[in-house]
Amino acid sequence: PASKLPFVSGHLEQKFRLLMDGRPLWLERQLMEPDHARFKGHWGQGGATVQATLWVVGLDDEAGAIEELRETLPESHRWAVTRRRGVLLLRYLGQERNEAWALCQQAWELIRPRLTGQPASVPRIWLT
Repeated sequence: PASKLPFVSGHLEQKFRLLMDGRPLWLERQLMEPDHARFKGHWGQGGATVQATLWVVGLDDEAGAIEELRETLPESHRWAVTRRRGVLLLRYLGQERNEAWALCQQAWELIRPRLTGQPASVPRIWLT
């Protein structure tokens, strides 16, 4: 995206494992290939060039957190939030890196006080 060139060749395989006490809580594998229908089809990426995911584990009130996110974050069809097996999951799928970044930061600012009882601060890694 920074070079204004489309993703037309190659592939990306992304794997994510979230474990609790050595047991899988969330396993995810995503393979992206620009020629595959999953990348362009409405049932998959829909041609979106930017995606973001925020996982949260350990909330006392997942339903309350989801309600607050839905009420506070900008209304858009490009993101959704849900929970499953003790994991709160927020996903963004769109065309704008800055929009995805801002969404995740706003969500973090709402969730961190619920999770730790501390005010949110931007993780240092986000500034690199």
